[in-house]
Amino acid sequence: MTAKNKEPYILIVDDSKSMRLTVGNMLKEQGYSVDFAEDGIDALAKIQECQPDLILLDVEMPRMDGFELSNHLKKSDATNHIPIIFLTSLNQPEKIKKGFESGAVDYVVKPCNQIELIARVNTHLELKQTKELLIKKNTEQKELLHVLCHDLVNPLGAIASTLSLSLKKTDYWLTSRRDRLIKLTKHGLNIIQIIRELRYLEEKEQHLTLTKVNLKDAIEESCLILQQKFINKEIDYLLKVDENLDVQAEKTTFINSVLNNIFTNAIKFSPPQSRIEVITKTDGNKVAVTIRDFGIGMSSAILNNLFIVGKGSSRAGTDGEKGTGFGMPLIKGFVTAYGGKIKIKSHEATEDESNHGTDITLILKKM
Repeated sequence: MTAKNKEPYILIVDDSKSMRLTVGNMLKEQGYSVDFAEDGIDALAKIQECQPDLILLDVEMPRMDGFELSNHLKKSDATNHIPIIFLTSLNQPEKIKKGFESGAVDYVVKPCNQIELIARVNTHLELKQTKELLIKKNTEQKELLHVLCHDLVNPLGAIASTLSLSLKKTDYWLTSRRDRLIKLTKHGLNIIQIIRELRYLEEKEQHLTLTKVNLKDAIEESCLILQQKFINKEIDYLLKVDENLDVQAEKTTFINSVLNNIFTNAIKFSPPQSRIEVITKTDGNKVAVTIRDFGIGMSSAILNNLFIVGKGSSRAGTDGEKGTGFGMPLIKGFVTAYGGKIKIKSHEATEDESNHGTDITLILKKM
């Protein structure tokens, strides 16, 4: 039995072999995947091996009865979501009450009526699926809010920085930077629009509209948005990118959610007066874009959790810069949506003073 089975997997826990087989056959006729356990101890071993979608649980069993098993499962975050239906004898209201108190969602009286059993099983499997879908949607909503807040920081920060500097400059100085301020404002508005589109696309079960994006233009536009960050730390960037190289992507997210986040991290973890290199390499219909910094690097522990939302490490930069830890999962999500891949190689400065920093390579489709 594996978790890869497409049909719902139900574990029947009962010390009566005849009852296990009878109930099991009823469920198998409905297309369910079924496994058996003789008591609570046996069930725990089965659950550890592969979590069921639902448990049919007898009350009275040797070694560990149904109430003990239910209490044990409901105390664990790993198993408290599994619905439990007790199998109980008629005229046992006190045990039915105790079953609900231990975490059961329903009960079926033995000997089981097939129509009633299937109806209750179907109902609670559907309720479990609905609950999981709501949790998933809620998580996605929170992630999109993070995207919005995280990616608006760069263009709005650049606007605020320029306007702050303008207080000490002439009107001509501000006027000469009008085009840049307009472009930054449009980037912020584009980010808001792309979040709206992502919500719409998700609801309609569609995908991002992928187009031909000039790689050099996109990289230069990202560097323009982050220009003040480069200046503040006196970091140079070297672009070794063919101006005729086009890749498959969605332009707004590629610049604001992918490139901006990668460059921001590279700047954040680089020492002042260092450099960042962008190198491309083509291989058939693939383009590998490597953004390389010579900063403090990452440990294997950080790398292992880098793309997991909620588990990524948010570290202070070399100049005390703050971060959210959400950037890398966001980058991977969009690159995957473009039909591409992302690879990371990093060496910590504490391990090798002469060879440290991070290479982030995006493998995209050439167009």
